[in-house]
Amino acid sequence: MSILFSFAAVAIGYFLYKRYLPLHGVQTMNLQEIADKHLTVIDIRDYNVAASMPLDGAYNLPYAYMKRHYGEIPAKSIVLASCDLVSKNLCARFLKKHGFKIVGYYEIKDPSSGKMDRQVRDYSGPCHQEC
Repeated sequence: MSILFSFAAVAIGYFLYKRYLPLHGVQTMNLQEIADKHLTVIDIRDYNVAASMPLDGAYNLPYAYMKRHYGEIPAKSIVLASCDLVSKNLCARFLKKHGFKIVGYYEIKDPSSGKMDRQVRDYSGPCHQEC
């Protein structure tokens, strides 16, 4: 019985580790740092969210499509832009496993609450581009 509980605890721990802990040594970056270093930005938000608030010069590739299209990413050193912690961490681990270097994260936050949120709507920060 204790072996079963041990196995369940390890499985739950691994699940939580992959989803909620960021990659070790990868820091949050701001847009100025990204522009200064001429890094490739991968916007991993859903297409409908990214279309309503596009990031200038970013490639939009949501996590749901990552396994099929990661070969289309043009550079090996990238910055992930996200408004969702879980997707950010899962994408970072997936891309690292496939030989990409995750240089940093750009967190898109809800301007009213200051928190990351999958459904960020009326963002008018520095990454907002008028269509």
